[in-house]
Amino acid sequence: MKVWLVICLVALVACNRAPKDPFDALMEELPYHGFNSYGFVPLQLPSMATPDSLIREMERSGRFYRSGISTFTNRETRSVHTKLRERDLQYLRKHDALNGWHPEYFTAVLLDTDAGRKILLLRHLGVDKGWFYRLYDSK
Repeated sequence: MKVWLVICLVALVACNRAPKDPFDALMEELPYHGFNSYGFVPLQLPSMATPDSLIREMERSGRFYRSGISTFTNRETRSVHTKLRERDLQYLRKHDALNGWHPEYFTAVLLDTDAGRKILLLRHLGVDKGWFYRLYDSK
């Protein structure tokens, strides 16, 4: 009887967890992703370009099509920054190494596409470098 009570309690707790925000989930994982810049062609728009104008440029230039996306809807746009996992923060604090790490800031766009829900990260790299962008599957 006690075993069933424990199993039911664990199942209840697991089912009642609030779904994780897709932006937060990506920002917690991003510091652990490697970035391959080989073949990266930035978007050449002004630093004050809006997310909508960057998305239109990606669509116009075929960058969505090359990613297997032909239709999409912009669900939400938000400013985000990378975060470290708590265990990594504890390690860096313990070894007094937090000075070497800093968050990276992006504009994130949640897209519903015919290839699934995606998050588009955008970041201006400088006047002569244009805009960084990358598409991620949303969790």
